[in-house]
Amino acid sequence: MAEPRSYSKREIDMCFEQVNSKLDALGGVLSEVHDQVTKTNGRVQVLERWRMFITGGLTVLGLLFVPVLITMVENWMK
Repeated sequence: MAEPRSYSKREIDMCFEQVNSKLDALGGVLSEVHDQVTKTNGRVQVLERWRMFITGGLTVLGLLFVPVLITMVENWMK
């Protein structure tokens, strides 16, 4: 079995510098992703509101016109 290697402070500091630089780069990318997600969520919310408006309008029209159509068909069938 291999002996565990002891690392010098300089080697450990170099590893931490590499990790920190990668984390900084990742933080920048995450910030860009967050900004894009915020914009996309805004657009999706607009589309959802539009869909609910159309759905509500069609429901109201259906409630108003279906009874009229049923009455018209019943009168026509007599």
